[in-house]
Formats: sequence, structure tokens, C-alpha cells
Amino acid sequence: MDKIIQANINVHTKLVQDGNYQLSPHKLDENKKKIKIILRKKIKRNNILHLDVGCGDGFIFDCTPKTWSSYGIDITEAMINECKKNHPSIVVKKGVAEKIPFPNSHFDFVSCYSFLDHLKDTSLFYKEVYRILKPGGCFFFGLNPNSHFFNSIQLIYHTSNKKNKKFSPEDEFKKAFHNAEYYRKFGIKEIDLELCEPGRSRSNGLNPFTEILILEKLFKRPIEIKFNWIVNQNRLEKNFIKSIYDALPFSSSLFKYFDIYGQK
Repeated sequence: MDKIIQANINVHTKLVQDGNYQLSPHKLDENKKKIKIILRKKIKRNNILHLDVGCGDGFIFDCTPKTWSSYGIDITEAMINECKKNHPSIVVKKGVAEKIPFPNSHFDFVSCYSFLDHLKDTSLFYKEVYRILKPGGCFFFGLNPNSHFFNSIQLIYHTSNKKNKKFSPEDEFKKAFHNAEYYRKFGIKEIDLELCEPGRSRSNGLNPFTEILILEKLFKRPIEIKFNWIVNQNRLEKNFIKSIYDALPFSSSLFKYFDIYGQK
């Protein structure tokens, strides 16, 4: 089995068994509300065929309308079992993103969340999404780590000796690149942690503009990107936050994550 896939199985089995995965920040009600709003804006129909790739314990199904016919795939058995427990009506299959076990032109909507950085080659996944989407079908890839931000953090950490009470480059650097000490208490090996997120460990995240170019070449349509999670956003004034958004794409390095939307 591929080392990256095996590492993902090892890490996520430990996390879900210890109950740590269920406490992930993206599962907060505030974030679920945000995802629900995004999906309502992007998908107008009430009855669609939907697939979530790398579905984990079924987080995205907490955010989708009950009128949708949703399916999930994941490679980790423990995650699949947790998803079935949380969402008994959802059909979940075991499979990998590079070879999705569904026929051509099958789904109206394909999603993944906090997932792209777990892939060795995102372009292989994109080709599969294109294959299984119906003509006119849409996709949403959420919470992707922004390499512009994490590269900046790494640069600041290694070049700045200044102390800042409002922003700690050291804390951000440790959270982004040195999580091994935290995860070791769950019995997770450092090598597995590094291998399971190649998009983060090898390149400090995904380059949003590179991903857009790959997708636009494949789908032959404009791809939409939305940056989110400004560092220390809860401490910033609304007008200042607005000015950061207005300055995009030049201010892209201030955002931790980005979402991608598109249509076939």
C-alpha cells in the first residue's frame, strides 16, 4: 500500500479512536453555520446526488440539506464506522480519491473538506472529480492550507527576534510545522504525521493560484477561490478586516486557508 495512504489510515484511526478528531476546531457550530450558508448559495436545488470525498466521521453531512442524496468515501475503516454511526442513512464506501468507486457523470455535486493537503498529487483527484461530475455539476474543496501564509510564518519565525503580544510567530510556526509533540500522546508516530499531509509537510501548504491553474486547464471554466481565517481575526476591527479582503490577491499571505469552487 502507498506510504501516504497507510500513514493517513494510521493517524486517523488513532485520532478517531481516542476521540480527538471529534474535537477538531472546524466542527464548531460557528463553522458549520458558515458551511451551510456557502452550500445554500452554491447549490440552489433541493434534491441532488452528492459525494463527499475523504468524508471522515461525516462532518460535511452535518451541513448538507436532508433532501440531498449523499454518499461518502474514505480510506480509513475507523472513520467509515464513525460516519455510519453519526449518519446511518448515508452510504459510505471504502476507497481512495485517485480512483473513486463511482461511474462517469454520476454526481451533481462533489465536496471535500480539510482534505487536499492529504494527497500526494491533487491533479489525479481533480481528474476523478471531473469524471464523476455530471455536465453542469459543481464542486467545493474547503479548508485548504494556504502556502503563502505558512511560508510567511516560516520566514518570520526564522528572521524575527521581536516579541509581539498580539501575534506570536513561534506559536503559529509550532502549530503549522511541529505538531509531533502534541500528537505523540495519541500514539501517533512523527513519520506518519509527516507523511499523511504531504501538501503541508513538503510544501508548507497548497499554492492557491497553482491549484486554480490546474483546475481551469481541466474544467475549461473560471475557478472561484475564497480566502478565509485571517490570523488573529477575532482581535481585528471589522473595517481593518474589510481592507484586507479588499486588497486581495496582494494580501493573500494573511489568510491561513482557502476554499475552491467550480463547475463542469
